[in-house]
Amino acid sequence: MSPFAQRIAANVIDCFQALKATELATPMLVSSAPAFIAGNPASANHIAFYNNASAAFATATGAVSYSISGEGPVSVLFRLVAATGLSGSSGQIGNLDLGGAAVLGFSTEL
Repeated sequence: MSPFAQRIAANVIDCFQALKATELATPMLVSSAPAFIAGNPASANHIAFYNNASAAFATATGAVSYSISGEGPVSVLFRLVAATGLSGSSGQIGNLDLGGAAVLGFSTEL
């Protein structure tokens, strides 16, 4: 199952993840540096955002960067930022889809 994510700005997608235990240290991003694509990521090192409102994959203008932040002792926030913009509108909900070779995660002390 793909995690839910939300467009929060013209060029930003956030994906909130709750943890089952309290984190004791700042989370660190672990990534295979997947390429952002506007389609099914299948088995490659790709990531895509499926926009449920438009029933289509979002397109990105410019490079997409990834970051992570601790949003509290029991949650983390993955953030995808397109250099220029993303198709769709702010506030829309969708799913982050990762290809079979893609890694987007975090490491922290619990």
